[in-house]
Amino acid sequence: MIQGNDQLNLLNDANLHTAAAQADILFFSSGGNFSVNDILEQIDLSDKYVIIISTYSEQEIRTNIKHRIDHYQNAYLVDSQAEFDQFIANVLVKATKQD
Repeated sequence: MIQGNDQLNLLNDANLHTAAAQADILFFSSGGNFSVNDILEQIDLSDKYVIIISTYSEQEIRTNIKHRIDHYQNAYLVDSQAEFDQFIANVLVKATKQD
């Protein structure tokens, strides 16, 4: 869905940490192992907008992810390109207000 959205550029790099360091907005899908912590602790988040999309509850995500989360989104509420595009439009408004 990221590739289908005209407002986003997907950064690809063989090294995940390099791509994350170059990005302005970080999207993570969090499963039960909360491996997002490993990535977030290795990059500077000061100029990033961090989004977690998950089927887990927001409370569970915020309890288990030990780093700043700017936005949580329930994955069940974004299941089409149109819904994702609207979600991104809302996120971009929020992210640019933080600058």
